[in-house]
Amino acid sequence: MLEVLLHEVRRLLCKRGGKSGIGLGPTLANNRIIEPQWRGPTNMGEESPLLLCKGLEVRRGLRTILKNVDLVVDEGEVVVLRGDNGCGKSTLLETAAGIRMLRKGTVFHRTAEGEIAIIRNSHGHREIVSPFGLTLQKLALCGDELVIERLELALKVAGFEPEDEEVQQLIQQTMERWGLEHRKNDRIAWLSGGLARRVSILAGLLPAIGAKKPTLFLLDEPDSGLDDKGIKILAKTISELSEKGHGALVATHNETIGDVATRTIEWENGNPNLTEVDYKVPTKKMSSTTKSIRLHTSTIRAESKWVSRLDRRTWGSFSSAGIAGLVALLLVLSFNLKMNEYTREWNTLLVFMPAMVVGLIPPQSLNWASENGGREWWDAMSAGNTPMGNPIQQRLIGGVITIIAIISFKYEWEVQIDSIAVYLLMVGLAILLVILNTNIVVAQRRLVNSLERSNALLFNLFLPLLIYPFILFTNGIAQFLGNVNPVLGDLQNTLAGIAIFYCIYLALRLLKPQ
Repeated sequence: MLEVLLHEVRRLLCKRGGKSGIGLGPTLANNRIIEPQWRGPTNMGEESPLLLCKGLEVRRGLRTILKNVDLVVDEGEVVVLRGDNGCGKSTLLETAAGIRMLRKGTVFHRTAEGEIAIIRNSHGHREIVSPFGLTLQKLALCGDELVIERLELALKVAGFEPEDEEVQQLIQQTMERWGLEHRKNDRIAWLSGGLARRVSILAGLLPAIGAKKPTLFLLDEPDSGLDDKGIKILAKTISELSEKGHGALVATHNETIGDVATRTIEWENGNPNLTEVDYKVPTKKMSSTTKSIRLHTSTIRAESKWVSRLDRRTWGSFSSAGIAGLVALLLVLSFNLKMNEYTREWNTLLVFMPAMVVGLIPPQSLNWASENGGREWWDAMSAGNTPMGNPIQQRLIGGVITIIAIISFKYEWEVQIDSIAVYLLMVGLAILLVILNTNIVVAQRRLVNSLERSNALLFNLFLPLLIYPFILFTNGIAQFLGNVNPVLGDLQNTLAGIAIFYCIYLALRLLKPQ
């Protein structure tokens, strides 16, 4: 009880100090911020901080935005970042979320066990160690998802089970408070800008609202697009979460939100007024804990369910990969070729051409995840593994189009086995071809997204290189189908093509910073 009382007194003094220049908060003297002596916990028996940044150096292009920056956010703290546009507030907040690539330094979050662990460092290590809330400057919402689905997704990624009655009640009460209950089954694309911003903010607050342990949440310009009523609700919510022990890092220009700050960091002459944090940090990254593995699994399941739901609603796979495959098939058929006048290799290549095209179409999940700046949100929640989704629809499309191609071409294969077995073999190989190409496309997109300027390099120029393994792939199948008594050895060219496809995939994975 005494510890709770002391913590509350300290928090109130920090708030008062931020305004009047006394107490434990930062003071303003001669237009300069004077930081207090208290720096959050050290390693002497106290809880670890919710967020710890040590020696951060971040560049955007040739310009260094952050240099040798230390930052700590403890339980019950509301740390507000203030400064001119472009000074680096958003960069610091995104770095604290693990989004920005570090030239130097390390970002730590508190684990479920109460220790701190690396979520990102300058060596490329990334990990999910604990759930946290995140609202970015952009909405990071997909227009085709429902309001209720986005809030459930934010909780699912944070390790909650949205199907639980208690969680559903929490969502219901929160939506009523924020004036969203009557729009919960509407698509986000149908909302006004202000209501969509409320959804984005709630997605960042709910992991802390529903948490039983102190949780970190990061808000970047949350007041943007909100009316006065929404700003007051937001400020009150942040204050209530602070009183419960949750910690916040908020970038804002709004005075109402600034009033609930326990500590304010301002930029002067392009640099934040921060001093070195006296905290002994672990020199080695922690091994993956059960909690970390469970969070990663929860993120994968949430993302898979999210993608499948959107695909059923929008017919995304059919409208992209399906249409492309049909166009390729119709183009081949429009030549009115007499298939038996051409070589077996040529016929096999034409049969598998539509499946090849289907596999080269990026899964719609990549577009949904990138909508309205959502890529950065997924990047933080998944430690760099942006959603690939479950492209089962794309695989099925490749198989179905291959069946149509086989029937349409009516080529008499020389192989003396049951025709159904031939069809099943070819359909299975077509699905494998789609999987190989889809994995390459996803790996290529993830590599590009990991760069500072994802549109600066035309990685699509390497796609013509896939023609060679595709020719090997179909050549081996043609040899297999051309023998009276086929053996698996006839598929050696096909296996060579598969190996080349897989090597290209591995190369793209290795090029991506890990």
